[in-house]
Amino acid sequence: MSPRPPRSKPSGRPPRGRRGAERRRAPRRPVSWPVRMWIDERPVPGRAIDVSEQGLCVLTALPRDLRCGESCRLDVLVGTTQQLALVGEVRHVESSLVRLRTVQRLRLV
Repeated sequence: MSPRPPRSKPSGRPPRGRRGAERRRAPRRPVSWPVRMWIDERPVPGRAIDVSEQGLCVLTALPRDLRCGESCRLDVLVGTTQQLALVGEVRHVESSLVRLRTVQRLRLV
């Protein structure tokens, strides 16, 4: 009988399941909406590239000013007439992408 490999310690994260499987509660939808993120009272322009009922992904030039867990105010222009004012919690920052979970759910039509 061969020896078993040592067990790894639990990470506190949910199990990954199948590789590449979607774990989000709400499906994403591609968009191209102008966004203004307010970081330390400074407006930072960006563009939402996908959204779900629970959050959005923003392409911006200054994501290094953000840290996971921080909150920021967002002004999102949806279409040509509807503007949303939201509060988002930074969940992930990578390269020029910022993924945020919104405090209130987005109504997607």
